Amino acid sequence: MTASTEKAPRDLVLTEVGLRDGLQLEAATIPTTVKIELAVAFDQAGYRRIEVGSFVSPRAVPSMADTGAVMDALRGRVRAELQVLAANVRGVEQAAAAGADVVNIVVATTETMNARNAGCTVDEAVGIVEKASGRGDELRVAAIIATAFACPYEGPVEPEVSLGLVDRVVAAGATRVTLADTVGAAHPAAVAQLVARTRERHPGLDLGFHAHDTRGMGLVNALAAVEAGVDGLDSSLGGLGGCPFAGKGAAGNVASEEVIGALDDLGRPPGVDLDRIAACSAHLEDLLGRSLPSRRLALFRATGTAR
Repeated sequence: MTASTEKAPRDLVLTEVGLRDGLQLEAATIPTTVKIELAVAFDQAGYRRIEVGSFVSPRAVPSMADTGAVMDALRGRVRAELQVLAANVRGVEQAAAAGADVVNIVVATTETMNARNAGCTVDEAVGIVEKASGRGDELRVAAIIATAFACPYEGPVEPEVSLGLVDRVVAAGATRVTLADTVGAAHPAAVAQLVARTRERHPGLDLGFHAHDTRGMGLVNALAAVEAGVDGLDSSLGGLGGCPFAGKGAAGNVASEEVIGALDDLGRPPGVDLDRIAACSAHLEDLLGRSLPSRRLALFRATGTAR
């Protein structure tokens, strides 16, 4: 293929999910002021999307009880798109009232995971996407296809199941869809296949990928998704986080420093300052009082740079 016929790389947008997916399982309380400071630091480092938190029951996820306060402090202060997660219609209403740009709604591929994660059926979860999309306001709706490759309760998920669910949430009004390897069970070939088939069926869709690192494949899966044509990747400071219903042994998200560093090295710089994000991860690691799994963070600690 000659240079004149090669396709230009897609504009890749990274989403920092550390404030929501990263912190939601933590027993340690991170002050609201620190969350705000971190979000501002993400914005200054070059992130164009930040997942600020979630509007869910504070009894179920107490670490997210201050999402509204964080949103209040960030509106008009950052340039990045601010997104939140909602588990039901009430959460969608709270997201709209808080001035979120995007609300993420999780729709898992299996009935068991939907019941455990959101207390609803697959049909009901798709219905939340439809109701949120039909509000008629400026709130944009994104769907996260959880357990897109495997479910901790029902086992491997066939690609046709995930593809069918993508079809349903797009028909329901989702303007962005993220394929999530919730339990870290995928491998690069499976990721590339599902991304390519989704792209073929929905060529204009804003398509993302969300990796977990349970089997040490999070980064290579994320890079496989980029090669296959996704528009965005999720990642979390230091590799923090995870789903509370992902089962025993499930690990956190792929680390932001590792994603940014790898993309820089491969000539696909995402426009986010690697060392500034590594410094944020180091600060959060200190606050939590324990080591985070990111290898680039360990390098930053040892040498003063994550490069």
